[in-house]
Amino acid sequence: MAKSPVAIIILDGFGWRPEVEGNAVAQAKKPNFDRYYNEFPHTTLK
Repeated sequence: MAKSPVAIIILDGFGWRPEVEGNAVAQAKKPNFDRYYNEFPHTTLK
């Protein structure tokens, strides 16, 4: 079985909220993050 690379990325202080109004992270231009978020598995912690 071939092994593929794994990355664990922890974004401290990078809150998740679905609303766009008043949400600087959602309104920011962040093409790399958006691509990673849409193309790779992810989760959030509480």
